[in-house]
Amino acid sequence: MAYKKLIIFIIALTVYINYNNYFKVDTIKKYESIAALKDRIAQEKSINKSNKNNMRAKLKVNFDTLMFQGKRFSYSQAMGNLQNQITKSAKDICHIKNIKWAQSAQNKLWYDILRINVVLECTPDHLLQFKNNLKAHKKLYKIENFRAIKNRHQKLTLYFQVVAYRIKNGKK
Repeated sequence: MAYKKLIIFIIALTVYINYNNYFKVDTIKKYESIAALKDRIAQEKSINKSNKNNMRAKLKVNFDTLMFQGKRFSYSQAMGNLQNQITKSAKDICHIKNIKWAQSAQNKLWYDILRINVVLECTPDHLLQFKNNLKAHKKLYKIENFRAIKNRHQKLTLYFQVVAYRIKNGKK
C-alpha cells in the first residue's frame, strides 16, 4: 500500500514539474516583454516627434520640378510631353516598337497618375543608358509591370509602363 502511494506521489510530482516547466505560461516573461515593448514605443514616438520637423526642412521636395503642373499642362499635353521624353531617351539607343497611352488619368487627392505602355528592343547596356537618359529629365518616373524577353539576335524586348505624375491646378 505504501508503494502505491509512493508511485502515485512520484507520478503526480512528475506531472506537476512538467506542467510548471513546459506547459504553464510564464507570466513574468510576458509582463517583461510588454514593458519592454511599451518602452520602445515611447522611444520611437519621441524620436518621430523630434525628427519630423527636421526631416521636412532637410528634404524640401519641390513638386514643380518633379511633376507636371496642372496650370501649365493639360492631361494631353502632359502625356505628350512624357511621350516625347521617352522617345528622346531611347533615340539612337533602343528601337521603340510601341508607345501607347495606357488610360485616362487616375485621380488621387491632389495629383493625377499618368501611364504610358512602352515596348522597346535593345541590349542590356543600352537599357541602362535609356534609364539614365530618362532620369536626366528631372521628372519623377516609376517603371511598373516590367518584363524582358530575349530575342534571337541577342537583344531584349522590354515591356513596361512608365508612370509620371501631374499636379492638379496647383493644389498640394
